[in-house]
Amino acid sequence: MDETWTTRRISLEQWDERIGVFDSRTVYHSAAWLRILSAEFGLDPHLLICEDSDGVPELAWPGLVVRKGPLQVLGSPLPGWSTPYMGPLAASPQTLARVLSGTDVDRRLGRFSYVEFRALQECGSHESFIDMGFQKQSDFETYLLDIGSPSEEELWAQLSGKCRNTVRKARKSDVTVDFETDDSFIDEFWEMSVTVFATSGLRPQFSRGLIQQMWDELGNTGLKVATARKDGKRIAMVLLTYDHRSMYDHASCSLPEFNRFGPNNLLHWQGILEAKRMGLRTYDFISASGTAGKFKKSFGPQKVVTSTTWGRSRTRVEKALKESYERYLRWRRGA
Repeated sequence: MDETWTTRRISLEQWDERIGVFDSRTVYHSAAWLRILSAEFGLDPHLLICEDSDGVPELAWPGLVVRKGPLQVLGSPLPGWSTPYMGPLAASPQTLARVLSGTDVDRRLGRFSYVEFRALQECGSHESFIDMGFQKQSDFETYLLDIGSPSEEELWAQLSGKCRNTVRKARKSDVTVDFETDDSFIDEFWEMSVTVFATSGLRPQFSRGLIQQMWDELGNTGLKVATARKDGKRIAMVLLTYDHRSMYDHASCSLPEFNRFGPNNLLHWQGILEAKRMGLRTYDFISASGTAGKFKKSFGPQKVVTSTTWGRSRTRVEKALKESYERYLRWRRGA
């Protein structure tokens, strides 16, 4: 029996309800996150759903459009958007391949000058993307900690000895951790972030406005802000985004003069415990590269590839458009 699917573009208001069938969805696929990015970067949502004959979604493809005159770039996401995950959603790579071969998704994406997306390993099909003319850009590696199976005692034992000692030191130094209940933290988070990035001659890849939008859009439904204090003073903070199965180390900052007390280790340990209390399955440190990799590894996670970035341009000129946009975002960070 031949399978038939209907492809249609839907609104942000419809989006969350339609992607609810996909266990692989992340907070970064949500309508709230798409609104955050649209407001921050001046983007237009382009959301495709492929449904079977019973109206059940089999494939969802979120995208945000950058417009430069007659040329349009579709990102899901693009570099510089402070977004680790997005891309198409399907029940499996086999489902995605089957649906793509029987729908007009390829044609619909063909209207864009350049398309780039990050496909999750659990629902992406390399062969299908290659057949559509996409080229593999890179794999995304992260440190992922299983928090669903181990007990709290087992999670504690997985920490390196140095990490456990640093958590103990923070507690003995009267460093406390609490979770913010209003947006009063934002100015201090932004000021700390600017100070930290300035040591490398950069500005944060996010703006103060994006932090505000995150709080306004996600609030207590997709964001927790853990704050370490000493003598009542905020000395370190971490923005922890979350969805129905994972918590993500989205962004963090600290006052360097207080790092000797170990607030960052205590923050993440409390974040892990909070995620476990919430019944989540994994704690994602978002990336396993860079100078912070050794710190993240001390919590006992596994280094895994979670997604792959793919790109396709119609012409060299249009590919150059995408590259110029990325240069603009890098300039914005360094401005």
